[in-house]
Amino acid sequence: MEAKRLRNERGWSLADLERLTGIANPHLSSLERGTKQWLPHHLLAIAGAFGCSPRDLLPGEGESTTKFVVEELSPTFRALAAQQATLVRRLAEDIDRQLGRLAEDLERLAGEGGG
Repeated sequence: MEAKRLRNERGWSLADLERLTGIANPHLSSLERGTKQWLPHHLLAIAGAFGCSPRDLLPGEGESTTKFVVEELSPTFRALAAQQATLVRRLAEDIDRQLGRLAEDLERLAGEGGG
């Protein structure tokens, strides 16, 4: 990864990068060493701190970049999309339940007022 090179070029410590990204110092160190998996939010936060594209943090052009995107990021994005779909479905179900209760309450009130 290019993060360590970019950090060193700027004269930043891991603590500096931690302050800018909100990612804990030990985790940043592990990412730089390649002992932790890079997730999309890591790429976005660190790229934001450096003022570069997340792509600039990926391995060099070619097969290694494609492999990283396919093997590491694609499953993460698919999982996030599935989680989002589940949350939206649950929210819609909750809204339907609450609308049903509201309709029942309105019917009951209309019945009480008309009698």
